[in-house]
Amino acid sequence: MHSEFSVFFNIPDLNNFFKEHFFYSGNGKYSYKIIKREEMKGLTEKKNTLYYEGYTYKQKNSFVIYQNTDFDGWINKVRLSALNNRLKAVHIFIDNESLYPGYRLDYYENSFERVIYSIKDGTKWIFFEKGLQQPFEMNDRYEEKGATKKFNYSKLKLFCKNLGIDLDDLELLAPTSDIYYDYRVNSDTSR
Repeated sequence: MHSEFSVFFNIPDLNNFFKEHFFYSGNGKYSYKIIKREEMKGLTEKKNTLYYEGYTYKQKNSFVIYQNTDFDGWINKVRLSALNNRLKAVHIFIDNESLYPGYRLDYYENSFERVIYSIKDGTKWIFFEKGLQQPFEMNDRYEEKGATKKFNYSKLKLFCKNLGIDLDDLELLAPTSDIYYDYRVNSDTSR
């Protein structure tokens, strides 16, 4: 399984959230448009002219989901949006398919940040944590020997469940609203 997405909590108005709170960073021309749910699949196949593209939408539990299909550094967009606007958000990364698998949870609330991950870096697994432990971790001490035992898919799944996010729900990332499709056009291309 390979999945990466962010969840924003308690966002009543998606239009206001997207226009007022969801920041763009870096250089380049940014644009967005609102699309219907049915159009999302067709857009993900048009990556050749775009440098960056993301999708922001509500799902069945009223979480606001952000997914990005193209750009490795997009976690910074989520981080800045959450911390600068004092929003509650979680970024989740799951990869047990590639040569360098890993599990990561970034938690933001108000101006606080908690990061926990276990990744394979070359031939060795690495465990890392930053920030004060949160109630959703249920006082886990991370005393197990080995990075893959300290933080793994089972713990990520439990922590997400404690936050109200069910990773086993097949419709967790299914949009229930129109989608804000945002993109940055390369300097040598236009849309």
